[in-house]
Amino acid sequence: MRRLTRYAGVRVGEASLPGPKQKSPDLASLLSINVGGAPGAWRLLEENCSEALVICLQEINMKPDEWTAYLRMVNKMGYNGFYQPGPSSLDKWGNSRTIGGTAILIHRTLSHKFAWSQSHLGVQSVGVWIHGK
Repeated sequence: MRRLTRYAGVRVGEASLPGPKQKSPDLASLLSINVGGAPGAWRLLEENCSEALVICLQEINMKPDEWTAYLRMVNKMGYNGFYQPGPSSLDKWGNSRTIGGTAILIHRTLSHKFAWSQSHLGVQSVGVWIHGK
């Protein structure tokens, strides 16, 4: 290999310390809980979960209108929410009710993007890309 200049490829003037490292999210701040129905999900909002960046809720059992109200409340707390309801069935009085359901709440300070949700054969799932594009 032939060198075209007298310099040996050493960069002059480049900082030896490039600056502070970018802080990565604390992945230990994930809370996953079976709330046992909508009342448990509402009670969870009264607990101090403010350090959790990601909250996964199972068995949330909310109808769409109740989820809308719940989402408004978690938005005020700084979270975005994604919900996949379970199938509907009739209770013993003939009223429609939602069975199962899962939700993910992600704090707005954490970069995220909704990926997918599905309900099939009694199984619900929600996917969210964290720090994804």
